Amino acid sequence: PAVVMLPSCEGRKPYHQSWAQALSERGYVALVVDDYFMHDRGRSCGIGDPAAEAESLRMRLRHALGAARYLSGRPEVDRGRMAVMGWGDAPVGALVGGARGIEQPYGELFKAAVAVTPESCYGRGPSSSRPVLVLRAESDAGGSGDSCDAPADTSALEVRVYAGTLPGFDDPQAALAGGSASGRPG
Repeated sequence: PAVVMLPSCEGRKPYHQSWAQALSERGYVALVVDDYFMHDRGRSCGIGDPAAEAESLRMRLRHALGAARYLSGRPEVDRGRMAVMGWGDAPVGALVGGARGIEQPYGELFKAAVAVTPESCYGRGPSSSRPVLVLRAESDAGGSGDSCDAPADTSALEVRVYAGTLPGFDDPQAALAGGSASGRPG
């Protein structure tokens, strides 16, 4: 199995490597995609500029699908067992929910998704039955994810809320800075 990992617009952080290592120890091939470092676009994702936001989303989707295509060609990867994992504003839901602009067969590459402290709707299309695991901080539980339309079929949606945590709960550096991180993912 394999996991394509998509950091938020803040880019790749040391804790992404901790997640990749934890996944690897469990038998997954993990690939972290850092869109903005590669394109020297900064870390803004075009926030506040609708055209720039749309282009940012298209670019991030293309890179995630490119990473999935790359991994699916590797002999140690079972193409039928590939997931996407994203933080914050990463377009995780769009990749498993059949969003417009994701052409087949690439939209079928991801069989499951994990959204860590998502900043927006869960993003699953009403026709998607692929499993989506949402990991949320307690302080996020009443946030933007609850204020938008839930998918029509929630049978494959699992939401875990971690009591006493803040956004960034999976980032050990947040704990050192007074946040509420839980340390290494497990």
